[in-house]
Amino acid sequence: MKVLFLDIDGVLNHVNTPRKFGRALLPCDPTCVTQLNRITRETGAYIVISSSWRYLYSSMEDMWADLNDEQGIEGSVIGMLRRQDWDRGELILDWIKTADPHQKNSIQFVVLDDDIADMGAVQGQLVRTSFRDNGLTPELANEVIARFKSLEE
Repeated sequence: MKVLFLDIDGVLNHVNTPRKFGRALLPCDPTCVTQLNRITRETGAYIVISSSWRYLYSSMEDMWADLNDEQGIEGSVIGMLRRQDWDRGELILDWIKTADPHQKNSIQFVVLDDDIADMGAVQGQLVRTSFRDNGLTPELANEVIARFKSLEE
């Protein structure tokens, strides 16, 4: 199973993303969403939310409704990291261990994030975006797709 651990701020939005009046959260940039949808279509990867947005929703279903209905994300969101103050790298490894308790290495993953500070042991799986440089660009989407293809070999 392929899993994309997805941050939102700095990946699906960026400094130039137009703000919607009256909305507390910075909305997703349609160009970035297009690239994410291309990644999930071409790789078949499922999405696990690793963003701090997971603290803003009462359930994964509520978050998915906002991301899918409001933002246009087409991929399948199958989970989100626990709401704990661990490094996200540790939370990602914990999620994988819980999803694959027999550790058969059936989960192939890439992390898509603009922050490297708390990635720890999963830093080698990170494709880093930039809040200042338009978030998820076509070039970075190509890198994610290439990473998933290399995991198949």
